[in-house]
Amino acid sequence: MGKSTSEISQELEQTRSDAAEKIGKIEEQVTQSAESVKESLDWRHQVEARPMLAVSAAFLGGMLLGGISGGGNGGSNGNLAPIPTSMRKTRAAPWDPNRRGVESAAP
Repeated sequence: MGKSTSEISQELEQTRSDAAEKIGKIEEQVTQSAESVKESLDWRHQVEARPMLAVSAAFLGGMLLGGISGGGNGGSNGNLAPIPTSMRKTRAAPWDPNRRGVESAAP
């Protein structure tokens, strides 16, 4: 003979319960995976986890950008104008201990 209505109802309820449990586990795994991906793509987390790699990458990036933009041409000023001679004169700074009171025109 066939199963009774109560047996079928019990089996159906058990199947629903099992399905809900499996769905809960899958949701938890998806959430954990999403958090893991989010963390691995977060540059702040990467810098915290690998500071020396971050410093090295920043240094190499700076070198690359400097090379592309023409920076650091062997000590030359590049496109900068030369400093006028009048501005090259050295003057005593206000905090210079060798400076004497008011500067006079005559030595």
